[in-house]
Formats: sequence, structure tokens, C-alpha cells
Amino acid sequence: MGELVNLRQARMQKNRMKKRLQSTENAAKFGRNKQQQTRDAEPTERVTRLLDQTKLDRDD
Repeated sequence: MGELVNLRQARMQKNRMKKRLQSTENAAKFGRNKQQQTRDAEPTERVTRLLDQTKLDRDD
């Protein structure tokens, strides 16, 4: 026979895990100073700029 599970406790534990995951994501996203944020955003901006410069315009 299977293990008995209290559904209320299982649901609460699942919600706690979701909140913990969300908090770690937010800490990584917002828990940095301005210098770190600009350093991390710089490569994506550079790639976006490069791709926009090399985009071909088609006249259909």
C-alpha cells in the first residue's frame, strides 16, 4: 500500500517551494548594484545592436 499523504501539507509544501524559487530568482535579478547590472546588460545590448545593423531590408 502507498504512503499516506496529507494533501493540505503537500499543497503548502509545494507553495513554499514555488516561493523559494521565486525569491532566489528575484535575488539574482534585483540584488545587484548598478555596476553589476550595467555589466550584465552590456553584452545583450551589443548583440542586439550588431544584429540590427546587419539586418537586410527586403522589398517585396
